[in-house]
Amino acid sequence: MSMEVILDSDPRISVGESIKTEINLKLDEPQKMWYGGVTLLSLRPCGKSFQLLKDDLFSEGIFTPGQYIRRRDLVVSPRVVPTNADLNISYAVRTNISFKEPEKPEISVFDEKTVEIIGRPPVAPDSISPSEISLRGMKVQLQKDIFKPGEEIHVSYQIEPSTGINQIEAKLIQIQETSCSCPSFRNICSHNTPTSEKTIKRHSIDEPTLGSLKIQIPESVSDTHDYQWTSDPLQSHNMLLDRLNWTIRLEGKRQSGQALVFDVPIRVYSDFPKIEPSDQLFVEGRKGLETYLQRAVKQISHERQGKDRNLFKLKNEGPRSLKGVTIKVAGIKRELFETKPQMTGYGEWKEGEELSICYEAKHTEDISGFQFILEANGSLPHRIAVKP
Repeated sequence: MSMEVILDSDPRISVGESIKTEINLKLDEPQKMWYGGVTLLSLRPCGKSFQLLKDDLFSEGIFTPGQYIRRRDLVVSPRVVPTNADLNISYAVRTNISFKEPEKPEISVFDEKTVEIIGRPPVAPDSISPSEISLRGMKVQLQKDIFKPGEEIHVSYQIEPSTGINQIEAKLIQIQETSCSCPSFRNICSHNTPTSEKTIKRHSIDEPTLGSLKIQIPESVSDTHDYQWTSDPLQSHNMLLDRLNWTIRLEGKRQSGQALVFDVPIRVYSDFPKIEPSDQLFVEGRKGLETYLQRAVKQISHERQGKDRNLFKLKNEGPRSLKGVTIKVAGIKRELFETKPQMTGYGEWKEGEELSICYEAKHTEDISGFQFILEANGSLPHRIAVKP
């Protein structure tokens, strides 16, 4: 049994974008396909993986020798937690193709590629706004609330003598929260970390009345972010959260030991990194070949042969042959439920060639129609409805 699968995919994308993939399956002899698909996997802080996205490529049926090339776009939700080496969060695209002969063990071939998912600043520059807080004779002001790593923050202050404050201190504080939940441990996993605060920089001035404090944000700090991905609760319970906020904590100290303390939240965003365009392999248009499929397959004839057997015939009426063709058929019942699908793969479908496909399904008297999905190398799926 000779078979090979090769996966190619975008190495780096942003949250909210699509991972473009190409799967190349090569068969040297006829095979009984069991299943084929492509998935996006996430590695959690504990080291175990779970599935975020899945797209089907092939389903059960007979495939003739040839090369089957399929392209799929995996849309990454804006809520997905970006790749983070410090938290041991990483991602990989994986394709798995399974074959199963009667009374023989299942055989699988797979390929996997890592993909870096990067965050996207959620705000535009015009959302910058000043901050001003007054409390018991102590007034502080920031001209803006959004800063870049390496930028200097100017905190203006005005303190009335009656407050008794003899020192003012400003701290740049990072507030980090990471949480993971899975079906096995829910949210009590030992790898979860409680919300933590870390003082990055501080600056103080004695006998303050009117002036400003300066605190420089380090170049290497992380951006403000809030990502929380949750799986479909009907399928499983997986959740991954990564939240990071910044604040300027101001403390007006009195000789008595008492102090006025309050926070001025700020946001830190670096320049959004540029991602190089994908290889030409992924940006070529596929609509032309999809249109060709619509022209080449104009009709599908249907003949019922017995109670549960259906014979379909379709012809490639186009001027050229098609490579890596798959034809999937399923019955549509009156309640809009589908019968078990069947897929047939042809390494080549020559121009003028007529194919015969036999589809068997129980209780065909309840079937109101048949749904065909045709796909070839480089094309998008083409759907055809057939009335019995």
